[in-house]
Amino acid sequence: MINVSKVLDEAIKKDASDIHFIVENKPMLRIARKLIPSENADVLTEEDMNTIYDFLVKGNIEADKVFQETRKLDTLLEYADLRFRVNISSTDGIPIATLRIIKNTLPTYESLGVPDIVRRMTYQPQGLILVTGKTNSGKTTTLNALINEINETQNKKILTLESPVEFKHKCKQSVIVQKEVGYGQDVLTYKDGVKNCLREDCDILVIGEIRDRETMDAAIETAEAGHLVIGTLHTKSCAETIDRMINFYDISDQQSIKYMIASLLKLVTSQRLIRGKNDKLVLINLNTGQWIRMSMTVYKIIDKFIVKNVPYEQLMTVLADEEDKRYVASIIKQMLEIEVIYCGKEKCRNQKVVIFEVTNRCNLRCVHCCNNADVCSDYELSKNEEFRSFVADIAKQVATKNPATVEDLLSQKYLDTDSTVQEVLTGKIATIGENMSIRRFTRFESEGLVESYVHGDGKIGVLVNFEKGEEELAKDVCMQIAAAKPEYLSREDVPQEQVEKEMEILKVQAMNEGKPAEIAEKMVHGRIGKFYGEICLLDQEFVKDPSVKVGDLINSKGAKLVAFARLEKGEGIEKKEENFAEEVMKQIK
Repeated sequence: MINVSKVLDEAIKKDASDIHFIVENKPMLRIARKLIPSENADVLTEEDMNTIYDFLVKGNIEADKVFQETRKLDTLLEYADLRFRVNISSTDGIPIATLRIIKNTLPTYESLGVPDIVRRMTYQPQGLILVTGKTNSGKTTTLNALINEINETQNKKILTLESPVEFKHKCKQSVIVQKEVGYGQDVLTYKDGVKNCLREDCDILVIGEIRDRETMDAAIETAEAGHLVIGTLHTKSCAETIDRMINFYDISDQQSIKYMIASLLKLVTSQRLIRGKNDKLVLINLNTGQWIRMSMTVYKIIDKFIVKNVPYEQLMTVLADEEDKRYVASIIKQMLEIEVIYCGKEKCRNQKVVIFEVTNRCNLRCVHCCNNADVCSDYELSKNEEFRSFVADIAKQVATKNPATVEDLLSQKYLDTDSTVQEVLTGKIATIGENMSIRRFTRFESEGLVESYVHGDGKIGVLVNFEKGEEELAKDVCMQIAAAKPEYLSREDVPQEQVEKEMEILKVQAMNEGKPAEIAEKMVHGRIGKFYGEICLLDQEFVKDPSVKVGDLINSKGAKLVAFARLEKGEGIEKKEENFAEEVMKQIK
C-alpha cells in the first residue's frame, strides 16, 4: 500500500515542482524539467490510486460529489506547511492526479526586480493596473508581490478574486479578504465576485484573471466607482493588451470604450521569463529586441560608466584582476554592438532599454517555461509534431473502431499495434513531457451529409449531421455553431428543469419591476423566447443575416439537421472566452 506522505515529503525535499500519480506507473516527480520516478513508492495499483484519492479529498463530500459527477476536480491540499494545487481526473474509471507545489514564501518587489514605477502606481486612488504576459510567465507571482507591497505600506482594504488562492496573505497595514473562485468555493465566477465587491467597502480589487467582456465590464465599473483595480491578462505585450481590451466589445461600442480605457488605465506591465542560470540581469534593446545577460556586480560597475559618466580608463582602474577587466570590457563591447548603449564624444548613454532581473523564483517551473532552462523557447504543446500526429491517429482510431466511450477507446488496441491506446498515451506523456488525457470525442455515422469545420488552427472543431442538405448550407451552419456556441439543437432538447429554472428567474425579475403576478406570468412566456434564442441552434439568429432564424434558413433550403457537436480547445479546463464570432465572420467574407 502506498504511503502518500512519503512521496510528498520526497518531492518537498528534492524541490520538485509537480507530482504525477498515474495507475500502473511509479509516482513521478518533475525536478528541473525532468520526470524522475519516486524512490518511496512502487508501481501504482488501482487500490493505490483510490488511497491517493481519499488522501487528497480528505472526506470533502462536496468535492467528492463534483468528481463523481464530472470525473474531474480542481482543489487544494495543505500538507507540511505547504499548499498543493491538485487536479484529479480519471482513466479507465480509475482516478489519476497531478499536484503542483505552491511555495509559501510571499514574493517581494526586491526578489522579483519589479520596476519602482509599478510600486508607485499602486498608490493611485483609482484606476486600472494590468499585469500581462504569456501563460506561466509569472503573472500571479508578480500580482502577489504587488499585494504584499500594498499590505506592508498602505492602509487599505484589499479584496482578491483568485482561482485558486496560491499565496495566503496575512493582514498587516491593510485588511485583506481573499476569495476563491469556482464551484463550491467563495464565489462561483469572477463576474459574480466583482459585482459583489462594491458592497464590501473595498479600496483595491484584485482580479486573478480577466477572461471575458463581463469581467472586464465589471472591472471598469469598479474603477469608475472610485476604486483601484489590479488584474491579469493573457497577452504577449502592452500593445496587444490594449487591443484585447477593445476587442472584448462589439465594433459599435469600441470608440466609447477607447475613451474609457484612456481615462482609467494607469499602467500595463508585460513580462516573460528569460533563462537565467547564474546571470541575474538581462538588458533588452526595445528597438531591436536584442539582449545581453550579466551579473548584478558587473552591471553596477558598468552603471558608473554609463549613468555617472565615469571615463573608461578610470573604470578599468577599479578592477585589479586582469580577467575581470577583460570580462567587463567584453560586456561593454557587446552592449555597444547591440546598441543597448551608445557613446558619443562627450558622454555614454542608454538607448531605449528594459532591464529584467532574472529571478529563478517562479513558483511554477513548468516544462514549457524558460526559467531555469538551458534553452529558452516559446513552447506550445499544440505545435509539437509528435503530439499532432498522435491526435490525428486517435481521430482515425475513433473513426474506424467506433468506441462507445472514452474508457472503451482507451482499452482498444492502438491502430495495428499490440499496445492499448492507454499504454500509448502513457508513453507519450513520458516522451513529450506533458500530462495529457483524452476527455471526449464525437463520431457521426450517417447516410446523409456529414460536414466538419476546424477554426483557428484547432481552436474550435464543429461537426454537423444533415439527413438531407447541401454542402454550402452545412458549412454556413458549422460556422454559425463555431461563432454562436449553441448548447442544444432545438427547444425540445432543453432539459425541463433548466427551462423551469429560467422561467422562475424571469418571473422574479418581472415582479421586481412591480408587475402583478398574472402580468408577470404573461411576461415570462414572452421573454422565454430570448432564452431559447441564445442556447438553441434552430432559434438563433443567423450570423450572416440576423433577420433570419437558423431553423427557418434550413427549412427554406429543404434540408434537415439531425445533430451537431462543438469542441473547443481547453473547454472544461480553462474557460476563456474569445470573440470567435468576429474571427469566423472574417473567414466568411
